[in-house]
Amino acid sequence: MANKKVKDQNTQSKSRKRKIIDTIGVFALACVVIASLFGYLTLNQILAQKDKFDESLLHGDEPTTIMMKDENGEDVPAIQLSSGDGIRENTTYDQVPQVVIDAFLAVEDSRFFKHNGFDLPRFLKALLENIKTLSFGQGGSTLTMQMIDVTHGTTDESQNAIEKLFAKVQEIFLALEAESSLSKEEILMRYLNYINFGGVARGVQKGAEYYFGKDISEVTLSEAAFLAGVINAPNAYNPYLNYENAVERRDTALGLMLQHGYISQEEYDLAINTELAFQLNGTTNFEGDPLQSVIDYVRDYCDEELGIDIYQGNMVIYTTFDLETQQLYEAIMNGEYGYFEDAPLGLQSGSALIDISDGSIAAIAGGLNYSGDIRKNFGYSVERQTGSSIKPLLDYTLAFEYLGWSTDQIIADVPQDFGDYIPQNAGGAFHGDVTILEALARSWNISAITALRDVINVVGQKKVAETMVSLGLDTFQDVLDGEVNLDLGMAIGGSEMAATPLQMAAAYAALGNGGVYVEPYAITRIEFLDGEQEDYVHEVVSRQVFSPQASYLMTELLVQAVSNYPSSFQGAMRSSYQVATKTGTSDWADAGAAYGIPTRAAKDKWTVSYTSKYSIATWMGFDNDENNVPYGYLTDAMMNQNIPTKINKLIFDTIHANNYPDDFVQPSGIVTITHIKGAFDNGHFAVPDGTPASMISTGKVISEFATLKTLTPDEISNLNSFTAVVNENAKTVDFTFTPYPDSEALNEFDGLYHGVDGFPDYTGTKVFDKKAVFGPIVYKVEVFQNGTSLGVTSFDTDTGSDTFDITPGVEARVCGYYGYQNDSSKSNQVCVTLSASETRKLGSSQTPETPEQPTDPTDETDD
Repeated sequence: MANKKVKDQNTQSKSRKRKIIDTIGVFALACVVIASLFGYLTLNQILAQKDKFDESLLHGDEPTTIMMKDENGEDVPAIQLSSGDGIRENTTYDQVPQVVIDAFLAVEDSRFFKHNGFDLPRFLKALLENIKTLSFGQGGSTLTMQMIDVTHGTTDESQNAIEKLFAKVQEIFLALEAESSLSKEEILMRYLNYINFGGVARGVQKGAEYYFGKDISEVTLSEAAFLAGVINAPNAYNPYLNYENAVERRDTALGLMLQHGYISQEEYDLAINTELAFQLNGTTNFEGDPLQSVIDYVRDYCDEELGIDIYQGNMVIYTTFDLETQQLYEAIMNGEYGYFEDAPLGLQSGSALIDISDGSIAAIAGGLNYSGDIRKNFGYSVERQTGSSIKPLLDYTLAFEYLGWSTDQIIADVPQDFGDYIPQNAGGAFHGDVTILEALARSWNISAITALRDVINVVGQKKVAETMVSLGLDTFQDVLDGEVNLDLGMAIGGSEMAATPLQMAAAYAALGNGGVYVEPYAITRIEFLDGEQEDYVHEVVSRQVFSPQASYLMTELLVQAVSNYPSSFQGAMRSSYQVATKTGTSDWADAGAAYGIPTRAAKDKWTVSYTSKYSIATWMGFDNDENNVPYGYLTDAMMNQNIPTKINKLIFDTIHANNYPDDFVQPSGIVTITHIKGAFDNGHFAVPDGTPASMISTGKVISEFATLKTLTPDEISNLNSFTAVVNENAKTVDFTFTPYPDSEALNEFDGLYHGVDGFPDYTGTKVFDKKAVFGPIVYKVEVFQNGTSLGVTSFDTDTGSDTFDITPGVEARVCGYYGYQNDSSKSNQVCVTLSASETRKLGSSQTPETPEQPTDPTDETDD
């Protein structure tokens, strides 16, 4: 039995082996069949595409045309970008130094001059590496194949694996075709003149200008290695954006040049120790298109939002940009209007103009003498601290919306401790009770912080952040994501509060558009001339963020801030038409000390303005990040020039010259209320009789908050003790109260604060106090005889005396309490009984004894 069992086991083992071999055989046969079928289909695909090599594609067939609006609102061709060009200047093989040729061959294809367009050993090596690592990151493409890819667009990121494989095989055949039609030098230069070097620089000549400010013929070994390396990922290796990455990539290129024998060890050592930063001199000399800000915005939007490279040509892009206004912007930023004459090194400015009704962008200013520096378009891509320009959006409009503030709201501009945050106004002064209009126009800080604090207490931080995100302010997305705290410093544009001019112009546009925010856009449609893509048509995206009522109340105040305060920075916007404006400034605080910048020197200056038609935001400051060092700060002289406001004024006066905008229209749902003028925390109060006229105010408020409350006196402290004795010599009753615990409550209202919470020494203007209506606290005495009150007498001090018209010889009840001078409210009473014998002492002569009278039935129990 044992032998049979072993035999059965051997048989089963052989059966399993045979089954595995058969399975492998079937699988191999299936693979051969599939490979044959795949090969057949691939060959057909290749043969079908074999005649598609088109030398004209090396130059681009149809340019990209960017359309802008003329003075009549008609679309006109304003910019043409040749296919693959960007900004390009072709150069020849003879004009390119050998060090540049060697650098590109070392990095891209060291066997370029030895193969016929397809390098089989290179391809197989890359294939094996891909299989080994499963990364499929090695392409194995020759320089000729890469030239085909960038000119013919054979591959793109949207392709799946099979499509990419077909495209790669097609690329090989087209490369073979190109090698039979063009010389190696022509292929190399078609590639070098076409590829993207970053920013708007296309081709090796513009690459040399963009980074080094020189002709390609003057490029050094270090610079050549960088140019050969940067094309692999122009944004990732752009030294203006990612310096460390750029240096590392240059060093890699130098290593490949050494490895392939293009340079010696000595040349390598010298080049790798060269500081790339010292060679960068391109952006100040790089000549871009006069309308470069438009090109950059269109390029970035198409790339980031639509996945379209506008430099591939064959498209017409229709935009909302106004040609004349854009040209005016360019002239302003280039110093033609004198605003930036002799501008100090590093001074920059950015601006954006938006149609408030539909969110369309009319113009963008990228910077002074802007030439297409991809790092920093100060009109739309660089966020800077907003300073006080954020107050209408983050603080006051929300206060109208959720707190029921009125346009004549009184706010206490007094020192306050907002939870370990004790802010100050510019200059350090506090102004006591101020109107919201004055606080807004003078840009005082305490009122804005008070507004945001109170709003947060009512609706919460999340609601505030969500509202600001709905306005397109990206900083608050970081708040929602937990990366940034919504602290009260943001109320005045400090902390992490930053935005671009485009964001601010769009957010303010919502105030002039009934609270409706429209996402800003400039591209209305894109027509693709080759018919290979469906035309793009923009869909306007809008949402209600503020109520029409809150938006209007904020707008009315911003209009009044311009018209009523002509000497202020925003007062320079006064016009024959209604314009709302807010300015803002941020400062260095102590952070600039390390760079020799004075404490609290100005860093950012803003002006945001809007009419019923357009919204504009302009920023000015220093490009403090350039070359990783701060360039400077805004001096008092620069601040007083008020340049951002002047730019806004010039732009508005120009675009409104022949067609004044309509006045802002008050929506329904707003009412006018007359109320007590004072800094109250919980609404508005009806005016009691006897209120002085100077303490009565009238303003507008959202209807749901229009109900006036009744003013009531504050609670009165309890009286602990009271004594009353007869002074026989003076013929008076002398009394003594426990002194009132709050001595300030005993004083007449004098229009001043006498200390506030946490700051007992503060004195400042106070427009209203309840004592103005109810009077101060006084000491009151009421006497009863025979059940009848003899009247109430008030005293300013806690001791005093009076006869009270007491009948001598009759028992009297004397009661003391605290009360308001002009109101019947009172504390508890403490009463003392004077016997008949005691009251007899008040008489001038002996008086017959009178029977004692019963106790006053209205008497209150002693406390």
